Amino acid sequence: MGEMRSGLRHGLTLVLVALAAGLALPGSAFALGPLQATVAAAGDIVCDPDVPAPAGECAQAQTKALVDAADADRVLALGDLQYSAGSLNDFQTGYDLTWGALRDRTLPTPGNHEYLTAGAAGYYDYWGERAGPERRGWYATTIGDWQVLSLNSNCTEAGGCGRDSAQGRWLAAELAASTATCQLAFWHHPRFSSGSHGDTVAVQPLWELLEERGVDLVLSGHDHGYERFQAMRADGTASADGIVSHVVGTGGINLRDFATARAGSEARVKRYGVLVLGLHADGWTEEFRATDGGVTGAGTAHACRTTTADAAPAAAPSAPPAVAEPATQAVARVRGLSVGTGRALPGRTDAGLALRWSSRTPGVCRVERRVGDGGIRWVVEARRRGTCWLRAENAGSDAYAPIRVTRTLRVA
Repeated sequence: MGEMRSGLRHGLTLVLVALAAGLALPGSAFALGPLQATVAAAGDIVCDPDVPAPAGECAQAQTKALVDAADADRVLALGDLQYSAGSLNDFQTGYDLTWGALRDRTLPTPGNHEYLTAGAAGYYDYWGERAGPERRGWYATTIGDWQVLSLNSNCTEAGGCGRDSAQGRWLAAELAASTATCQLAFWHHPRFSSGSHGDTVAVQPLWELLEERGVDLVLSGHDHGYERFQAMRADGTASADGIVSHVVGTGGINLRDFATARAGSEARVKRYGVLVLGLHADGWTEEFRATDGGVTGAGTAHACRTTTADAAPAAAPSAPPAVAEPATQAVARVRGLSVGTGRALPGRTDAGLALRWSSRTPGVCRVERRVGDGGIRWVVEARRRGTCWLRAENAGSDAYAPIRVTRTLRVA
């Protein structure tokens, strides 16, 4: 992909679409300049091609049609693009049949399902240079005058999401070098969400870097629904100095109910669809278009905020304190099962931190969270023969890095 790079030296020529006369922001004398590009975004997209589609699910063809109808110049694919494990064969026999037609316009980011194949090899083989250099999962590009940053929120597999991680140092350098007025970042796991997965604390350091440099917009997937947040700071408080964000896990895979609405949540929709952005040199418009014809946030417009890069930098200390790297955690192995049987899963890592388990193959095995006098227990139950894929995770602590690991077991 010619425009992809580590720096921001070259722009991306796009077909300009009307509005030539500019767009007035509601309640403001400010008017957006001409439209530079239309962008469509969604994640959690294509069902496993080897598993029969449940009734009412697997809406990837319908969401792809929405992208076509929007005449999008660019497509942001927000991770978990091909279920269940993102193998190259599944991409070729599943994703290619619908969203694959958008491949030359797509900027991807990896989700946790991509890493169910070792090293996300299927994802990187399928996307090639469009996935960024060195199979690391992060890269920078431009759309019109916008700086666009694709980050890897699979923090364990990416080598960390902290400021001092390779990704964090790269991001800080990219932001410092940018002269863009408007900036957008996207990755898979949402910093804030009212969905079943909830907030992702592990990406907070990345959010802090973006917030400090005045980045305007963040897009994510992972939770299977659409949610819009008001401008939020990294600590979870609403603020005009924060970043507007959207969770768009509505590309085609099964939808899920929302939990209790998180503070800062402005809209929640349990429908398949795509987020459509109109990028201008000085701001953007946004609306969520559902496959049933519904539209959420129609006409919503924002002006890009001034980056803190314009302010005089604070004097750096002569000898910055050393930052200790958090220790890693480990999870015990899980033995196989027979159909109709169950087994308790490890409740804690070797560091003593509590785990949360989920099944990535619910047709083969399911995970239950049980609460009793002894506290929370996680149990896996075998439903049919095959390979059971389990995911164990926690957000870490001051002393230990977050963990997100996969365990497979054979169901006989």
